[in-house]
Parts: sequence; structure tokens; C-alpha cells
Amino acid sequence: MVQVTNGDYMLFKLNSRLANLTPAQTLFFLSPLLGELVSSYLSPLEFFNPLLFVITVVPYGCGALIVRELVVRSRKGWISLVLLGLAFGLFFEGIVTRVLFNPDWEDLGALGEYSHVYAFTWTMAVGVVHFHAVISIICAILLAEMIYPAQRHESWISTRKLITCCVALPGWTLVIGTFAPFIPPLPGAFVLIGLVAVLIGVALIIPAEPFAPRQRPTPRPVIFGLVGGVGMTAIMIGTYMIPEFDFRPPLLIMFVSLLVMVAAEFVLLTWLNNGGAAWSDRHRLALVSGFLVFFLVFGIGQDLEAFTGRSLVSIVTIWQLRRLWQHLGARERGDLPVRPVTAEM
Repeated sequence: MVQVTNGDYMLFKLNSRLANLTPAQTLFFLSPLLGELVSSYLSPLEFFNPLLFVITVVPYGCGALIVRELVVRSRKGWISLVLLGLAFGLFFEGIVTRVLFNPDWEDLGALGEYSHVYAFTWTMAVGVVHFHAVISIICAILLAEMIYPAQRHESWISTRKLITCCVALPGWTLVIGTFAPFIPPLPGAFVLIGLVAVLIGVALIIPAEPFAPRQRPTPRPVIFGLVGGVGMTAIMIGTYMIPEFDFRPPLLIMFVSLLVMVAAEFVLLTWLNNGGAAWSDRHRLALVSGFLVFFLVFGIGQDLEAFTGRSLVSIVTIWQLRRLWQHLGARERGDLPVRPVTAEM
């Protein structure tokens, strides 16, 4: 049996210091790395700008830690993780950044003319909330738990630190407001907060395994990857590319279509993994890789037009995902030990 250290499991092992990160610290940084850098929204120089780095990391990291702690401490499962991820995405882009309400947001583009109606950008709300739920929360948590399998069912932060995160996430609204001063209409903001509260409430009430165990075998990991890849690609195209066309469907049809695609994706995944009770880490990694494919290809494509380093991020991410896949295979065969690590942040 080959002896390995915890550093061998680190997805983003940029230097030796990363091998000493706790599970909570790893998740804290994984969320913004996936949500802003691997997604190709920011170039490496933009992401690692000290000011922008701090502004970006805190809400993402706090959100991911809050979601995971709620799921673990309440002993919930896959469906609760999805619902809390959606709650984070809606709160983050609706209240913290207020992008969903802001008609003058610089990256709105054709969505302003097409989708911003009644002081709200409807189709982008579906796409960006799905994005955050999947990439910033679900993928980050699944990857962190693959890296630290012995701590998968343990709390990673103290109650005091959890409370700090719960204060910091909404409090970051003031920080973002310093750079992008915009006050959303209060009726819309209250409705959005109410919807977030409903999602959180349902997530904490629903049983961890609401469905009876099935007898048939779990599909191969590649099926999870295909569902993630096709689902994310279709939703991103519907959200951001179709509004750029000269001919585009009516807003209501597009909005409902996106909602149906998001619902179908999560329902299918829930059926495939039996509510989170019937899949391995290789299934999870295949799903994460599928979700990321669109952005990895997009990052390479952007550098073909003008080099900004995004393709390098895509290449490194592909390499690290492949490396983690190999480690998971060795772990399943029993070639690698699962070594415990410190669980306090």
C-alpha cells in the first residue's frame, strides 16, 4: 500500500502551503475559485488582484460553509444541498450584489432589453441562480468532501464561526454597495428574501432520504457527467446566448423553458443518485466535471480571441480533475489510505 499525505488529495495544489489547509479553509477558497476563476468570469490577474480577491472570496466562502454546515448539522442530504444552493444563489445575486434588480449592471448586455421587466431580470435570475447553486456551492462542497473523505459527515467549523459567516454574508451587501451603489425596489427585495426563506425552510424540513431505496444499480459515472454537461450548457446558452440573437422567443416562454430545464436536471440527478444515497465519489466527480465542461471550453475559446490566461486555468483544472479521478480510483481499490485531518478552521 502506498503511503500518501493529505496534500496528494488537494485539487488546487498550487504550492506546499495548500497541503496544510483544513477542510473548512479548502472549501472557503474552492467556492470563489470555481465561481469566478474556473468559470472564466474573471481572468487570473483580475481574480488575484488583492482588493478584488478579498471582495470576491468572503461571500462565496461564507455561503459555501453555511450551506454545508446546515446540511451536516441537520443531517440532511442531496435535495437539501440543492435547495440551499439555490437559496444562496438567489440571495447572493439578488441582495448582496443586487445584480438581478440593477438595470444598469455593466455586464447585462442584451439581457437588459430582453429580460429586465418590472425591475427584475427574469431569465438571468434562473441562469445565475442555477450557476451559483451548482458551481459555487454543490461542486465546491462535493470536491472538498472528496478531498477530505474521512471528515465527510463532520462539522468543519465551530458555531461561533458559523454565526460569523451568517453575519458576514448579508453584511457584505454594504461592501459591494460601496463599489456598486444601487438600492433595489423594497417590494421586490422582500419577495426575494421571502423566497430564500422558503427554500431554506424546505431544505431543513425535508428528510435526508425521502425516497425508498431502489434495487437497480446506479448508472455509470459518465451518465452523471453527461447530465451535468448537457444541462449546464443548455441553461447557459438559453440564459446568455439566445438573447443575443435577432430572433428570440418571447420572454415568458424563455423564462418557463429555463425553469423547466433546471427542474428537469435536478429531478433527473436525484433519480439517478436515489436522493443522494446511491453514488460514489467517482460519480460525484463525473458530475462536477460535467458541470464545468462548458466553462473550461469557454475559457480556452476566450484566449483564442485575446489571451488573458483563462485557457491556462482551464488546462490546470482539467489536469487536476484527472489527477483526482486517478486518486479516487486508487482509493476505491484500496491502494490509498484515507487519512484523517484536522477538522477545525
